[in-house]
Amino acid sequence: MENSRKEIAKLYFLPTMLGFILLGVSESAAPQMAYTYKMTSGPFVVVEEAAYGSLDWVLINNDNKTVNVAVTVYHYVIGEPKERMPNFTLEVAVEPGHMLHNANGVAPNESFVSTYYVGYTYEVVIEATSDKVHAMVTQWSQDGSDSVIPETAISAGDFVEIPLARDKGKP
Repeated sequence: MENSRKEIAKLYFLPTMLGFILLGVSESAAPQMAYTYKMTSGPFVVVEEAAYGSLDWVLINNDNKTVNVAVTVYHYVIGEPKERMPNFTLEVAVEPGHMLHNANGVAPNESFVSTYYVGYTYEVVIEATSDKVHAMVTQWSQDGSDSVIPETAISAGDFVEIPLARDKGKP
């Protein structure tokens, strides 16, 4: 069998505020996926009320076919180039009508080990093989209500498309 068609099974442990989610993903050993659609949450700051809560993203496949997606989270520091968060590009195939979800803890400052920190700036970028993929980012409190913090949600309609470079001669 050709190496480019060889299937590789991988297991991913996704950290969450309640432990880890184990995903079994089958990836092709072929070169990187040619995504046709890309969108961004834009930069956002984690608010103080999210301390000890979580930052979540959700992605839904509204297409009638399986869609390949890559979700990448970036961290920003003023005056420096954006930085891809370590181990935060997730590439998977999402079945029609299915949803992906990721939630990670927020710490009040760097004296705690956490994925996200209050006051830091992040961005969620989605690449997909369909424009029928929709995403949302939310910040959750840990104040007993365990609810989305008002005015922090970035809904699917708030995501902005990033135009992809097209090959010359192709529409």
